[in-house]
Amino acid sequence: MQIDNEIIIDYHNIRKGYADFLNDWNWELFCTLSFNHKVDFSTAKKDVKRWLKNHKNVFRKIKYAALLLFSNPRNKTPHVHILMISDPRYPERLTDIYPLLLQFIEYSWIKGTCRIEKVWDSRGISYYVTKMKNITLWDAERWDIDYYRPKLLVRLRRFPCPV
Repeated sequence: MQIDNEIIIDYHNIRKGYADFLNDWNWELFCTLSFNHKVDFSTAKKDVKRWLKNHKNVFRKIKYAALLLFSNPRNKTPHVHILMISDPRYPERLTDIYPLLLQFIEYSWIKGTCRIEKVWDSRGISYYVTKMKNITLWDAERWDIDYYRPKLLVRLRRFPCPV
């Protein structure tokens, strides 16, 4: 908890709110991309979205959406955590082609390093990506959130948004 000009900011509850929001999906894959050099958020977003879009040319029997959590911690390499979920209306799921994804996706990211793994615990991964080391909530210039295929993400959400 931090007191800022008599406003009490409870980062634990803010972090929990973000984690609860992320728990609204049954994530299938978790990917971390890092950059070899300093980049701003707009450049990072363009690079990551272009990289994700290129996959649809290779994997035609699958459609997926993703939540992108960009982090640019002080004195560290910028990176992005990507939570991915596939559309069940298509013949293949991300988890069905996981071995092929490992080969293709990890080697297709040339701007830094890539690590991809299956999500065994959706709740656990939500809390991991919202840990203070990943999101410096007190410094809005150090993190950002974006979406890949946001309309599909809305459709695949487990719990509809309250009105």
